[in-house]
Amino acid sequence: QKVWTSLAHQADWCFVLARTVPGSRRHAGLSYLLVPMRQDGIEIRPILQLTGTSEFNEVYFDGARTEASLVVGEPGAGWKVAMATLGFERGISTIGQQAGFARELDAVVELARRNGTIDDPVIQDRIAHAHMGLELMRLHALRTLSGQGPEGQGPAQASVSKLVWAT
Repeated sequence: QKVWTSLAHQADWCFVLARTVPGSRRHAGLSYLLVPMRQDGIEIRPILQLTGTSEFNEVYFDGARTEASLVVGEPGAGWKVAMATLGFERGISTIGQQAGFARELDAVVELARRNGTIDDPVIQDRIAHAHMGLELMRLHALRTLSGQGPEGQGPAQASVSKLVWAT
């Protein structure tokens, strides 16, 4: 079972971190598998959010299969691949999210200009705060991409990216 799988209901593929080395423990013995979603043995259950949408899903695997050629990296060494994926997912990919948020903020500013609320100090403060947050998000993603962040902080750097994005 995988929980909080983003857009699983639309995906053709997913990755699964699975224990493939019997008797192994913790990080060792996990393999990073690419699994086709459109097959028998996969059930997707949407997780309803407060917005009424279901971006996230629970995915259940009951007899689903994948080919040995779809193991990413060395069998049993999937933890390293998973940490690299997490670093991308919560780091570098935020550049695209930031660009989308910036377009949304531009639309808010334009609306505030049209309806006259742009002169309201509270609105100005909120727009400035949103702009600073977007710049922080962009600069952090660029720092992560350039490798200029503190060394050896891959997962920590990804967690900071996730916190910046969520804020």
